[in-house]
Amino acid sequence: QVHPAGARTIAPSYRGVPYDELVEDFRLVCTSRAVDERQSTLHKQGRVYFQIAGAGHEALLVALARSLRPGVDWFFPYYRDVALVLALGVSPLQIILQSVGSSQDASSGGRQMPAHWGDKALHIVSQTSPTGSQCLPAVGCAETSRYLGDHPVPGLPVTAGEVTYVSLGDGATSEGEFWESLNTACQLSLPLVYLVADNGYAISVPASDQAPAPVATLV
Repeated sequence: QVHPAGARTIAPSYRGVPYDELVEDFRLVCTSRAVDERQSTLHKQGRVYFQIAGAGHEALLVALARSLRPGVDWFFPYYRDVALVLALGVSPLQIILQSVGSSQDASSGGRQMPAHWGDKALHIVSQTSPTGSQCLPAVGCAETSRYLGDHPVPGLPVTAGEVTYVSLGDGATSEGEFWESLNTACQLSLPLVYLVADNGYAISVPASDQAPAPVATLV
């Protein structure tokens, strides 16, 4: 934009998104990729025994984090969601400490596997390793939020409009837990958001070899 006096000015937003948010989101995307690269280096050095990258998932996850509320909504991520947990408020240092199994890891004291994040204050529920297994507990969480909203229990506060988020890869939709959870979530109309990210692979084979069609088509 050009000011009437001739001096150049910067537009306050781009397509309705404030520039300060865009800059912060870009910083988070770059930070997530840098954390990935650092973990990969540590893995090659034998200082991290397990590492799965979230490269390519960053923009989607940061955008989702903008629409959800850490400490209010509930999160059941999977191992490629590093950009999400960063956007929710987990620091890069905590992610690295968890990766190397440090006793200073705030989420588990070094007892949990790398890329299995958890944060009580942010409502990030630590996941288990088998892909898809996070879906059923997410259904239970969403149902609990609704129940406690209708039947308050002293000491168990609930915020109006709580949403539960669960994510998985396209390959994990072949697991029974995904379909069981989806059936229950739909039957009960639960406040549950599924994120199925298709990065083209299902662990070690193309997604096209894993299922007859993309999950969006099957559902």
